[in-house]
Amino acid sequence: MWNIFGRPILATHSGSFHPDDVLSVAALKKIDPKLKIVRTRDKGIIKEAEYVVDVGGEYDPKRKRFDHHQVGGAGERDDRVPYASFGLVWREYGAHYCGSKTVADYIEKNLVEYIDAMDNGEGEIKPISGDIYPYTFGNFIMDMNPVGNVGAFHYNRAFEKAVAVASLALDNFVLGAKYFLEAESKILDSYQKSDDKRIVIFDEKYPWQDVLKKIKEPIYVVEPGSMRGEWKVTCVRDNPRDFTNRKDLPKEWAGKRDTELVQITGVKDAVFCHNKLFTAYAKSKEGAIKLAELAFK
Repeated sequence: MWNIFGRPILATHSGSFHPDDVLSVAALKKIDPKLKIVRTRDKGIIKEAEYVVDVGGEYDPKRKRFDHHQVGGAGERDDRVPYASFGLVWREYGAHYCGSKTVADYIEKNLVEYIDAMDNGEGEIKPISGDIYPYTFGNFIMDMNPVGNVGAFHYNRAFEKAVAVASLALDNFVLGAKYFLEAESKILDSYQKSDDKRIVIFDEKYPWQDVLKKIKEPIYVVEPGSMRGEWKVTCVRDNPRDFTNRKDLPKEWAGKRDTELVQITGVKDAVFCHNKLFTAYAKSKEGAIKLAELAFK
């Protein structure tokens, strides 16, 4: 269906929005910027729209219909995570969006499946402590809905803003995925070249956490620390998403900085050690390496 401006319509549901429909629209708008977003439940508009996502009760990629609310849903993945609209759109257009199936598959596993699972009421978000729960990207999108008893105009304006934010986030997620996949071989190469496999040294900053967690030997990483030219030693974790180090830095270093840390360690350019003992800084690469070596003794 074409509107009065001669643009194809992308139809999605009206009312409150969720990460599923927001990200679906963000992805399709990136692929086809000409699309005019119409938020509706009018069956006539839905029937004639070029694309339909998260409404209409139909999944047919050949006809560009991407809903999952129909009886029986829209199928599930091999790992049993059911598809929501974002997953259906991504399955059809993800590789085109990213310019690479490998990158699209990475994003599928690290973002899309989570969005789909939550939209289908699958899985569980567990508290990080007591009744304190993580604030997720999904929470952020949901919180962009208008507050109070407002009309369609306010929902539609808020939806436009949410799509704009989601589009920026999705683009950056693609860049991050490409960076990680390109860096993975360099991370493994640095590990292989390390004389002491417990200390892996990088001359550049890499997203190494999800690579080294799969290897038993690494305990500490030495890497560039900041724009100020410092270097740091960082503890490796079996799960980068919790705060349990394979081996903490020494307790006596906790919270120490400058002269006090220099006196304790004997490293002349030592700068700071975090009081949670997961990272410490020195002014030079050699100083950071020395701190890592001392941490074993």
